[in-house]
Amino acid sequence: AGKSLKQLQKAAEAAGKAIGLAFIGATAGLTAMVVSSINSADHLNDLAKKTGIAADTLGGIGFAAGQAGGDLESASAAAGKLNKSLAEAAAGNPQAAEAFKALGINARDAAGNTKTADKALAEIADKFAGYADGPEKAALALRIFGKAGADIIPLLDDGGAALLDNIEYFKRYSGVSVETAEKADQFNDTLGKLKWLSG
Repeated sequence: AGKSLKQLQKAAEAAGKAIGLAFIGATAGLTAMVVSSINSADHLNDLAKKTGIAADTLGGIGFAAGQAGGDLESASAAAGKLNKSLAEAAAGNPQAAEAFKALGINARDAAGNTKTADKALAEIADKFAGYADGPEKAALALRIFGKAGADIIPLLDDGGAALLDNIEYFKRYSGVSVETAEKADQFNDTLGKLKWLSG
């Protein structure tokens, strides 16, 4: 009986250690996941500042790009270039307006305001979805989106409805909003200052 009791004690201790290690591992995994989420939101906020496109919308464009085999970086570069081109065309720059005219798209909406990048991108995607692949299509993408034009063609080929659906999906389920992206940026900035103080 004494021998059995000792064996039971050893088994309980081993189980306790295993549970403790599992808990530590789970906690470390959860911490890494939270840190990764904060860093991603912070990065999205930085990209939003560079492109002039709201963080949640830009994240949605990046998500749509990922669904089409692309990535956030190239999608944000293309969207940023588009946003700049829209502003120039709306301001009357003939060279910028010419690219949109070639697609039959106006840089301004019905109310006379400059179109947002996501709406213009959806219109462009509808046009591109109907074009045959070839040098003309690639040249038009480069003209509108700059160096990132070739990378964004797969996203455009899916059409405007798919793009807008993916943007809405990201906004609804990602947990990233303009506010959370800004908070993540502030958190990392504060953390950076604390590291200097503690060092």
